[in-house]
Amino acid sequence: MAMTPSPVACAIVRHRVGSERLQCEANFSHFTGVTHMFRCLFLMCLALVGCTPQSPSASDADTNRQATIQLQSRLLALEARSLDLSTQITALTNRINSLEQQWTTAEFDPTDWSYQRVDAKPGIGSFAISVQDIQAFGDGVRIRLNLGNPSTAVVSGVGLKLRYGPRVPAPSDPDFGQHYSTWLNSLQSKDEELTAELRPGSWNPISVTLPKIDTKNFGHLEVSISNKTISLSGR
Repeated sequence: MAMTPSPVACAIVRHRVGSERLQCEANFSHFTGVTHMFRCLFLMCLALVGCTPQSPSASDADTNRQATIQLQSRLLALEARSLDLSTQITALTNRINSLEQQWTTAEFDPTDWSYQRVDAKPGIGSFAISVQDIQAFGDGVRIRLNLGNPSTAVVSGVGLKLRYGPRVPAPSDPDFGQHYSTWLNSLQSKDEELTAELRPGSWNPISVTLPKIDTKNFGHLEVSISNKTISLSGR
């Protein structure tokens, strides 16, 4: 014969089942939260490992250092080459300008006593100039020049512009550009006004003193000429 549980017994059973269910849900919720927390910690560790920069090895650092030194050396070499080319261009430009102004300036190696032609500017007439003698004088040198007046006119009010210094560097020098620029900056200048007239059809000797250079370093001389007056004989 089947027995029917009393209402009181059913209520007790339902209460116990409900309590156990609530406990299970609480335990499950706690377990889920802990699992989620561990999952977040694990992902954070992975992110930190991935984002942390790796220190280069000693061999990598040495390789980078050597590459940097090589690049710096190449850069310095390129800068030096660029400077040398620039000075060579300056030297060639000056030589071209000198050729374009041919006959306006006579250039001498003082050991060469041959004459050169120079045209008066400003002024009128062509003249011949040669170096005849060089002597030490004070802190400089005294040079004797011959000014040839091939015309039939007496020339007066003559002025000379002189530029002088050491010998010009050889164009075959590997560092010609740099040496030429240094040489160009070392040249000195002097203006000389002549009181004497230049006699026609004659060599006219004059002496000029050039300061602040000794005979051993005196290797280059430039001379240009100007005049204010010419006198012709009347018939």
